[in-house]
This record gives sequence, C-alpha cells and structure tokens, in this order.
Amino acid sequence: MADDIATRTPDHSASNEHLNSDSDGSPDSRAARRRVGMKVGGLAILEQGTKGVTNLASIATIGRWCGTDDLGVFALGLTIVFLAQSIQEALITTPFTLFNIRYSDARKRSYRGTCLLCHLALAGTAMLSLLAGGVVLYCVAAPEWLVTIVLSTAFVVPAWLLRELVRRFALAEFDLRAALTISVLVAVVQLTLLVTILCSGYLSVATAFLSVFIGNGLVSAAWLWWQRSSITISASDFWPAVQQNWEQGKWLLSAQGVASISRNAVPWIVVGQLGTGATGVFAACDAVLRFANPVITALTNVFTPGVAHAFAEGGRERVRAFVGRMTLMLVAIMSVFCLIVTVCGDWLLLVVLSEQIPGAAQTLTILTLAMATARLALGPLHGLMALERADVCVRADALECIVTLTMALLLIGTWGITGVAVAVLCGGVTLSFAMTWAYLEVDTNLSKGSNATGRPQGGSQDGAQRPTTSTIVPCMPDLAGNCAVETDVAS
Repeated sequence: MADDIATRTPDHSASNEHLNSDSDGSPDSRAARRRVGMKVGGLAILEQGTKGVTNLASIATIGRWCGTDDLGVFALGLTIVFLAQSIQEALITTPFTLFNIRYSDARKRSYRGTCLLCHLALAGTAMLSLLAGGVVLYCVAAPEWLVTIVLSTAFVVPAWLLRELVRRFALAEFDLRAALTISVLVAVVQLTLLVTILCSGYLSVATAFLSVFIGNGLVSAAWLWWQRSSITISASDFWPAVQQNWEQGKWLLSAQGVASISRNAVPWIVVGQLGTGATGVFAACDAVLRFANPVITALTNVFTPGVAHAFAEGGRERVRAFVGRMTLMLVAIMSVFCLIVTVCGDWLLLVVLSEQIPGAAQTLTILTLAMATARLALGPLHGLMALERADVCVRADALECIVTLTMALLLIGTWGITGVAVAVLCGGVTLSFAMTWAYLEVDTNLSKGSNATGRPQGGSQDGAQRPTTSTIVPCMPDLAGNCAVETDVAS
C-alpha cells in the first residue's frame, strides 16, 4: 500500500473536488476557494458547536443537580475516555484523514474496513481492561466512586470511539453534513435520555454515563450500518495499511500520549490532594472553556487536510504561509475569547454550578490564558508535521508535561486549584515556545537543502533516517481533546 501511495496521482472524491479545482491562482479562483472555505468552516463550526453543547449540557446537568462531588467524579471518568480517544486518533483516525485523499474509491473502501477492524481491536482491548480493573478495585474495597468510574467507562469508551471514527470518516471526505447529522442525532438521543433520567429522579454519575453510552453507540452503529456499502474488508490491504498507519502514528502516539498524560493527570492530582469537590470546580471551569472549543476544533478539522493540500501544492514555502495565517487567526480568536471570559466569567460558572465558589472565577481566568497560549502551538505543530518532523513534537510535549505536573505538585498545597491553574498556564507557555522554536529551526535547516519546490531532498539534516513523503503526510492530533481540543479537561 505504501508503494501505491508513492506512485498514485491523488484521486480526490467528489465531495472535495471543489477544494482542488481552479487551482490556477487567478483572483477569481482564489475568491471562489475562499467562499468554499467559509462554507466548509461554517458547517464545521456548527457541527462542533452541536457536539460541544451536548457535552456542556451533560456536565451542567450533573453540576447543578448532583453537586460538585459527582461532577468531579464524572470529569475523572471522562479523562479515561479522552485517553482512549487520543490513542485512536494517533493510530487510526489521523492517519486515515491524511492518507485517504490519495486513494481511489475502491482502495478507500478497503482502507475504511481496515480502520474499522483496528477500532474494534482497540475498543475491545480497552473494554476488557477496564472491566478487569473494575472487578479488581471492587474486590480490594476501593472507593465506590472509583469503581463506578472504571466500570462505567468500560462501556462508554467503545461507543465514544465508534462515534469519533464515523465522524472522521465523514470529515476526511469534507462531508460535513454527514458529520453534523451524526452530532445532532447523538445530541437528541443523549440529552433526551438525560432529561428523562433527571425527571424520574435517578440521575447519578452511572446513569449519566449510561446516556452517553446509548446516545453515542446507537447513532454510530446505525450510521455504520447505513454506510456499510462504503466499507469493505480486504485481507491483502489490511497489513500494509496497518503498517502505514503505524509509521505515521507511532510519532503521534508518543506525542499524544505525553500530552494526554499532561492534561488528564491534572484532575487526578486535584482529587488526590483536594478531593472530588475541588475536582468538580476544576471541571466546571473546563466546561466554561468549552465555549471556545467548537471554533478551535472546527478550524483544526479544516486545517488538518488544508496543510496536507498546502504541502502537496507548494511544498515548504506554501506550508510556511499556511502556518502564518493559521497562527494569526488563532491569536485573534483567542484574544476575543479571553476578553469574554474575563468579563462574564462569574455568570458563566453559574451555568454549570448552582452556587458561586470562592476562587473559581480566578481559576477560570488563569485557565483561559493557559488555553489561549497552548492553542498558539497548533500552527507550528502543523508545520512540523508537514516537514516530516513529528518526532520534534514529542520533545515539546514532553517538556510541557514535565513543567505542568511539576508545578502542579509544587503549587497545589499552597494555592489549591488556583495553583494548579497557574501550573497549566506555565505548561501552555512552555509548549507554544518550544513548538515555535522547533518549527523555525527545522524550517531554516531544511531551506539549506531544499529543491525548487521547497520540499526536502530526502533524509534529515541530522543524518537520521525519517519517513519520506511516500509514507508520511502532515497531520494534526485532534487535541481533544481533544486530542482533542473539545475534550480537554485540564486545559
């Protein structure tokens, strides 16, 4: 399959032909592409907004009717879900997004089948591991809230990962209407169940996770059945596709793993030092920050294939311009969001919590600055991926992880959750600085040995053997997030 990528002329699907046509650079062509980009971006924001509202409504319901302790437990459960999502994004969905555009329709169908099988293997492993862990915790008389988290997420993780897989199948083809439909249906099913449970008086962390499981699993399974004709299983294509994804994903898995530890370990530090109530307040601040995530994540979903096209069309020079425009856009968006949170922070917290908590507004303001500074690393990160230096991202993420966790352990005893917020801010500043410095250094070094198109002429400047453009293409982990931007509890 890797040889097929190297020799095949990119065969774009009908759903994204409009993004690759009229590429002669004329003013009319550029204007048409900007209009298409605005339409695609608008649908992406709407899709992410629907997903964000669903998550926010679930968190706010628990926070207002169950209290900060249950909200903290629910947030801790989500860290396990997001960890599994980051693994799937690194090894399956991000490579799929970027390799898929190079295949014929027949090969795309078999590639979807390969990714589906890999998803089933990952989801099954996660489910069995969590079930075994839950049984062990129950037998050793662990805290009830911890047993509830592990056993509940054992069922939520497979459903959540399946929803993310089918979304990325649609987003890889720029089929944002399908992605929007999936998000809307999940929202309707999940929130309807949650309201029904609330009205019946049975709302708890376990029943809230039940609504997440049914909403994500039912809709995703139905969509997969409806789209079954677009998925085939090919034994001859399976292992080459797995090896190709691994070549791209092993660097991302390292980077995602380090970043996920940094983000998802913070709530566990809080619960270990301050209890579930403080963790709930910290989660409430994160829920407010989710208001920015639909825009940021939607832009990321467009930027990821966008940087792939930039590299294919113009090499290093086009990627550099793309990174600059992306960074300026992020600066403008995050500046506006920081201003809104500073002015309306107290009111926004009351949306999630039923009462004002001392120090919560200050913590929210610091976490907002932390999120804004960390998001500025997205541009250089895209650039490093385009220049085939995903390994550099691992070092930057590792540095950010060390700074965040060290500062959190040092400051939490004195300043509480405010000290943890300061630690996250220090980590965000470190990440942006390290990623920007690394991108500029790599771009400068490659400019000394690039060809006329601006692409590196094989090999790296340090003599190490790295994947070539035939086996690796630029990617951006969906910080859930990611990961995922929209699923980030700690920042």
